Amino acid sequence: MTDFNPPIANRDTEELMAIAHSSTDIWQQEAIDQAKAELNKRAVSKEEEQKILDKWKEEERLAAIAYEKKLELNKTESYTFIRMIAIFFLAIFLLFTKWSFDLTLKQLWKQNYKRKFYQRIVLLISGIIFWIFFIKFSYERSERLWQKEIDSADISKWERNQNIKTLSVEIPFAGCWVSENYYKSIKKFKSPRKAQVGAEFIVIPTRTLIQTSIVESFHDGGTIMTVLKNMGKYELWQLDEDTITQHLFNIKVISANKLKIGAKSFIKINPVEKDNDYLILEDLLFKGNYTSSDGKKVEFKNNGQVKGLDDFKYYSPIIDYTGEGLGIDQLSLSKNYKDETFFGFKFKNNILEIYDIKCLVYDSINKECEDVRFGKLKYKLTKSINN
Repeated sequence: MTDFNPPIANRDTEELMAIAHSSTDIWQQEAIDQAKAELNKRAVSKEEEQKILDKWKEEERLAAIAYEKKLELNKTESYTFIRMIAIFFLAIFLLFTKWSFDLTLKQLWKQNYKRKFYQRIVLLISGIIFWIFFIKFSYERSERLWQKEIDSADISKWERNQNIKTLSVEIPFAGCWVSENYYKSIKKFKSPRKAQVGAEFIVIPTRTLIQTSIVESFHDGGTIMTVLKNMGKYELWQLDEDTITQHLFNIKVISANKLKIGAKSFIKINPVEKDNDYLILEDLLFKGNYTSSDGKKVEFKNNGQVKGLDDFKYYSPIIDYTGEGLGIDQLSLSKNYKDETFFGFKFKNNILEIYDIKCLVYDSINKECEDVRFGKLKYKLTKSINN
């Protein structure tokens, strides 16, 4: 016999009746049986039992009436002006964070706070619209101020009298820039192989007269160039054996993160530089926290390191797909920098799938695969949305 605490036999009559008339969803069958036995032992008559049941029914009826009245009163209840202001300005936090403001929308509707429900909807929507315009206005204003500073920088009578081919000045938009079409393709389709066609990449040096070039499709180095400043504007000029020969492109700064070189737009990126190479895909595509299909935590860092993926410590996605055996997006995984194993990969929204590579046509002379396809699925990783 199960011992209940307090014992069933020590409970008052009304509690015993509540147990006896309940179901196994609430009480164990043994407790129900003990309660019925104790009621019989106490010789509780049917009339007394019915009287208690009737009392409960009446209490339930009155409670239902009170609840209906409360729901009716809730229907027309409104937020105070102060609370409306608070909801309006906190809209972005209430919708996109774990912040709460009294009842949720679901609870408001369930408890018949109709007026409050519709007020909340209107305040949240109008609040979000306000924040969108406020952020847009603030960003555009800062960009205008920054552009004004760029346009007015270093313009002096002394500078205008200098030979632009010998004038070394600081470049305010120095850094790594990738063509906008490549950037957008990577973000939308998440396929480096698909995005490669027409891609361009340039490192703008910190000062004029320093050598640079536009790398086309991450394969061809292109013409050797340098940046010059001419009457407050920046230009790309061709370099032939350290001699500045001809003007190639005008550079127009659109914003702190966007510029035009000739007719093509470029987006600023901040990849890690490693061994005279830039880890572009590591930064744009892979970096972030993931969860494997078996619940393990995996992290791809923008410096080429990976944690939590079996014994692998390093990864390197292929960015140049010029050549044989590159018919699918690929990356290498390794336990050190030497012993690399290549895999195929594909992104499906925020899910990264890594596959073994299946070789369809093998070149035995050059000892390389000419045609590849996705093989067996090796890893399925879900990327955290906030990355």
